[in-house]
Amino acid sequence: MRPLTGQETGLTPPLCRILSACRMFMGLCVQYKDTMQIILPDRSVRTLSRASAPIEEILLELGINPTAVIVVKNGTIVPEDVTADESDEIRILRFSHGG
Repeated sequence: MRPLTGQETGLTPPLCRILSACRMFMGLCVQYKDTMQIILPDRSVRTLSRASAPIEEILLELGINPTAVIVVKNGTIVPEDVTADESDEIRILRFSHGG
């Protein structure tokens, strides 16, 4: 798997490196058929049996601020307005930034 670039993502190089490293861990998660797997920042897994829901709604339901995380749906970074279906794996990654 090749590293992400700022040109592809629109993100700064340090954040691209962090996201590239996080992508390596995605293959460790088990995906179950017909259930939405939510992998939280602490690596715990929540399973939701829903037909579909906007990712932002899922984050708010879990008490997570959508502006403080990166969401990965089935291995692809997505914005919060994307809808997740019952067979999707959603990984929530916290990131920190500063000067």
